[in-house]
Amino acid sequence: MGFGFRLLVLCFLPFWGFSQYSHEWIKPGQSYYRIPVAKKGVYRLTFADLQTVGVPIGSVDPRRIQILHRGVEQAIFVQGQADAVLDPGDYIEFYGIGNDGTLDKDLYKPAILQPHNYYNLYTDTAAYFLTWQLSAVQGKRIANFSEINVTNIPKEDFHQEERLLVLKNEYSGGNKESDVIQSTYFDEGEGWTGTAIRQNQSIDYTVDLISQAVTTLRNSSA
Repeated sequence: MGFGFRLLVLCFLPFWGFSQYSHEWIKPGQSYYRIPVAKKGVYRLTFADLQTVGVPIGSVDPRRIQILHRGVEQAIFVQGQADAVLDPGDYIEFYGIGNDGTLDKDLYKPAILQPHNYYNLYTDTAAYFLTWQLSAVQGKRIANFSEINVTNIPKEDFHQEERLLVLKNEYSGGNKESDVIQSTYFDEGEGWTGTAIRQNQSIDYTVDLISQAVTTLRNSSA
């Protein structure tokens, strides 16, 4: 998947008093570039992408590059890092996911009233941050793996997959007093949901990418 969004320089000031995560991951003296990610997938940052947003290409050792999400370093792939120089053909690849409702749980009192954490109340865009170590510490990398089928392992003729349909086209205000007054905190039933279904109404939903049905099941213990 190509890299289709901009890198933005991180401004620290708005985060000091309001972040729900500790700040140990922010190291004084390091530069941080914000990468907005709205969909699940593999993203590539090319040499040109980094150069365009002002990353000092000539002074960055690619082996020290890191990408963090919610304060946790992510395993990434850096093409061409072995020579310790970022060249025009080099790139960074990482797996990213959009925002979800994990951080929203603290808005509900109690937290168990949150309907689910699949969808964020405010934005579908997550923030990833690119930086590089100033000391001689290498960043976290995706491990390479390859295997030659020398034992004639039979191929699998099916796989299992879950499909999730998140309904989010209407907003439910939750419990109300006299159908008007609401609590200052988020309440039971509050959040994004599907179209309201009233008495004697029905709605059909389609789950996509289901094109082949399994008519017989193989005994996995056989």
